[in-house]
Amino acid sequence: MNAYKANLINALALMVLSTWEYVSSLTPHISDLHPVLIGVVLLVLNNGIQYEIKGQKIAALVVTAILFIILINPLKDAMGNTNNESVFRIGIMMLTSFMSLVFLIKGLFSARGQYLKK
Repeated sequence: MNAYKANLINALALMVLSTWEYVSSLTPHISDLHPVLIGVVLLVLNNGIQYEIKGQKIAALVVTAILFIILINPLKDAMGNTNNESVFRIGIMMLTSFMSLVFLIKGLFSARGQYLKK
């Protein structure tokens, strides 16, 4: 797996799972759709990640890191309400975001190493 595949999986998971969360909620909030917007941003940046455009890789890394931090509060709330479905959905979004972060960081360091060898 490489960075652009991990980012693509993350973006699609964010869009599908947050839409599922919004539709299945008894009291839907517009804030449930923030991961959809972030998923769209990550999809736009995915082409730059695939073709090793450093600025887009860094932008995707920053957006994914901010999203990962933002998802901590909804996870705490879902665990406090013992809402197992929400915990599952938010946990999967956090897991794919973490996986994407790992591959983006790994890709940045490997690209830096290749640059230094030239």
